Amino acid sequence: MRDYDPTAPLIFIHLPKTAGTSVKEIVRRWYPGRLHYHYIDEAAGRMPLPLPPGRLADREAPPLIYGHFNRQRGAGIEAYYPDISQFVSILRDPFDMTVSAIYYWRSATDPGADLSKIGTSQIAKKLRKRKPHTLQHFPAGLTMQNYRDVLSEKFVHLGVTEDLPRSMAQIATKLGKPFAPDDLPRANVTERQRDFPDALRHEYRERFPLEHAIYDFARDLVARS
Repeated sequence: MRDYDPTAPLIFIHLPKTAGTSVKEIVRRWYPGRLHYHYIDEAAGRMPLPLPPGRLADREAPPLIYGHFNRQRGAGIEAYYPDISQFVSILRDPFDMTVSAIYYWRSATDPGADLSKIGTSQIAKKLRKRKPHTLQHFPAGLTMQNYRDVLSEKFVHLGVTEDLPRSMAQIATKLGKPFAPDDLPRANVTERQRDFPDALRHEYRERFPLEHAIYDFARDLVARS
């Protein structure tokens, strides 16, 4: 993985449904006065505002840009910050991430819904219509042939939600920031079914091998770091 340059801007890619709300609180404390959020304002229908060039060129206090970089909706990295070349992110098993998104949107669109009644067959049907959202938020151009080289060149570190305390400790070390496991709040958690047939997981992995390969890369990185 690349070395962190503390004199240059850093993008922290918040993939939806990867404990980003909890992580955001830690990052906010790490970069007081330097944190810039990058989210589409859904209520107002407004796109994120880009930082001005002068702010990006501040080598004394470069910004940390944190948020959803959704390329499909016009808020991707290349459209806003094509010259930034260092990134951090937390990933999650693509199957679990997509299932979590399914439950989240059901809860958001039908607040009174009993989520416990969404069974395996319904989840399987929805999974066949949904892609993982890793690639639309990550730097463009990742392929099965180049993903290891691109991730190693562009990312200071990658963590995984399944081992979040260790992931955040490793990221803190790379960025030269303090971290203790008690610093990690548990926020924005949706209660849902968590046990699914292995065949369903295997089918999803077969359909989206690149997203799973990227996740496996991050998981292995955390395990050996």
